[in-house]
Amino acid sequence: MKQHKLILGKCDYEGTGNAVNEAEIEWSLVDGKFSASAGIWNRAHRDYVACGQMVDEVANLFPENEKAQRICAIWKKWHLNDLNPGSPLQENFVAKMRESGQRPDYDTVKAKLAEAGLDPDESFLYQGKPYVYGTAWLKRELPPEVIAEIESWSD
Repeated sequence: MKQHKLILGKCDYEGTGNAVNEAEIEWSLVDGKFSASAGIWNRAHRDYVACGQMVDEVANLFPENEKAQRICAIWKKWHLNDLNPGSPLQENFVAKMRESGQRPDYDTVKAKLAEAGLDPDESFLYQGKPYVYGTAWLKRELPPEVIAEIESWSD
């Protein structure tokens, strides 16, 4: 698996008044699966001060960096695109819940989907049966143009 890295430069992540923390975003695309993470290094560049699922936080530190902003936009929409608990209709329903400010847990999502007649989702068959939310990890295929864009990024 080829891991790619975008070094963004230094920032004052620790609030010392000095831009001494190098920031980076890493990503990979393997078999149509996109993954990304980010990190902020300590002054000595021996360990991370912060790292992980913080691509948006790191990209926000470099608002003028177009590549960082684009990686972040794709990450927000497609990160771990093969680990979706819901059918497309179910995922859209849950996204609207989140857009309205709700942060529902699994049981709440299940109850709301059932109330809306979306659990099970009769329009989405999985192994020959209407799909029940959370019973499998479903893959959302990346559009060809997104794959081509990701593949065009170089280190």
